[in-house]
Amino acid sequence: MKKTKLSPASRTLVTVAVLLVALVLIQLAFSLIPAARRQIDTTTSGIYSVSGVTKRFLATRTEPVTVYVICENGRMDIMPRVLLDHYAATGVDIVVLDPVKDAEKIASYGISSPSNYMMIVESARRYTAFDLASCQYYQVEGIGQVPVSQYGQMLAYAEMYQSYYGVDVTAATPYFALESTLTGAIEYVTLPTIPHLYVLTGNGERELGATAIDMLSKTSTEYELLDLSGDADIPSDASPLLIYAPTRDLSDSVTAKIRAYLQGGGELVMITSPANTSMKNLMSLAADYGLSPLSGDVLHEGNANNFYETATNLVPTLNTQHEITYSASSSGYPPLMPNAHGIVLASAMPEGVTATVLLSTSASAYTVGADGREQDVGMTALGVVTEHATNGSQLAWYSSAEAFAEDVAVNLTPTPLYCVLLTVVWEKDAYTSSLETIAPVNMTDSPVYLTVSAVVGWAVALVIAVPLCIVIPAIVVRVRRAKRA
Repeated sequence: MKKTKLSPASRTLVTVAVLLVALVLIQLAFSLIPAARRQIDTTTSGIYSVSGVTKRFLATRTEPVTVYVICENGRMDIMPRVLLDHYAATGVDIVVLDPVKDAEKIASYGISSPSNYMMIVESARRYTAFDLASCQYYQVEGIGQVPVSQYGQMLAYAEMYQSYYGVDVTAATPYFALESTLTGAIEYVTLPTIPHLYVLTGNGERELGATAIDMLSKTSTEYELLDLSGDADIPSDASPLLIYAPTRDLSDSVTAKIRAYLQGGGELVMITSPANTSMKNLMSLAADYGLSPLSGDVLHEGNANNFYETATNLVPTLNTQHEITYSASSSGYPPLMPNAHGIVLASAMPEGVTATVLLSTSASAYTVGADGREQDVGMTALGVVTEHATNGSQLAWYSSAEAFAEDVAVNLTPTPLYCVLLTVVWEKDAYTSSLETIAPVNMTDSPVYLTVSAVVGWAVALVIAVPLCIVIPAIVVRVRRAKRA
């Protein structure tokens, strides 16, 4: 510029232009640095950081994983975006879904009412979903962990908790466990095998209906058909095995495979009809647990609460003391067991076996045999779960195949189907995680949350507006001085 004849004003403009170009180039170079590396977490509890457990796990991950984050307007705020940047830096794809624009894709995962920041973690093997609210809780001394959804109700009765229980709920400590939940979900979807349901086939068994399959997917329960009639054996990841009303009795070899599976600590769910009670091999599996069938249909008459429309459509009593039927009772629909047979518990159960009746008739039930003869049987079981203390196996038996049919679940009541699905979940082994414990973040060190619009606003103000407010007056003054000269 010394060799070129430029006015002072022109030299100022050139200098400003060079500085602005340099600033833009610095910003571009800075943007090339991964987001997780250019962010500094200044919070004392590491709210915006991930633990060494997650770093080591993600460093060894080889299978592609996508995390879909459902966000209103399709934009993610600073939190949890900053935390997700650490996962993105290791190759995990983070994709934002708008609940309106991407409603069809979200619905394909069985999610009908998505909440803000719900996350879907998917690999080529499987997927799982969780709500951000499930990652937040309060630790209340004297009570333990309290979900965020319940803590507000507890605060409304803070004086009562203080007076009657001596618990100060207002002194609770908030925690945030997104990292442990998300890292655990990534591990879950990438495990080569996890315990899941096998549905026996090859003996004319009934097929699961669309409603049952949809419910299974919502409980993250995988299932597949299993034919044991050939050389195939029961896979090691079977938990549990389901037999649904076969039209032919099991062969000796199939029965032997299932018995060996149970003796090794397996889990079995049997759904039968009166036609199955004469199948010797099938019934022998139940006999190992002290259970046997009553022949003929069970009927109820007299009290209208005992049946629906006809005496064969039984309305059983739910045992609300067991977690399976207690949870099923919350559906609000009365149970219905059409065309069922009775289940008898042995007066002396096999050693180590305990049985719990889940569904039962009243004392006025009776059976009708194939010959039309009636026999009073009194209170009889229609659904039983058993546990073997020695080998750890479990057997659940429901005596109405019709109760779990698609038309009954859709048009009458889904409660029996809930019972079976809850039984599957109850029996299913939890997959074994190899992750070390990831401590939740103490949120007492309250972070400052900024929205995307706020970040853009501050960026425009600091990078563009503020420099221009300084440069423009300087240019004006310089030009005026030049004119005077």
